[in-house]
Amino acid sequence: MRRRSSTPPRNAAGIPQYWTVGRDPALTVTLHRLSADGAYERAAQMPLGWLLQTSPGDHLPQY
Repeated sequence: MRRRSSTPPRNAAGIPQYWTVGRDPALTVTLHRLSADGAYERAAQMPLGWLLQTSPGDHLPQY
């Protein structure tokens, strides 16, 4: 029987970045980006109301 890890697998889906929304009163959103070593790092955190006033391009990585 395989033992399940309590930490998510690194780079399981290969998604370069994703957002999560908190359940706090400000609905804090957190942007997670995939780092060069394959781990997700918190890249930004802000209230949802503020995020909705910005342009999508403000949150895309610059290559």
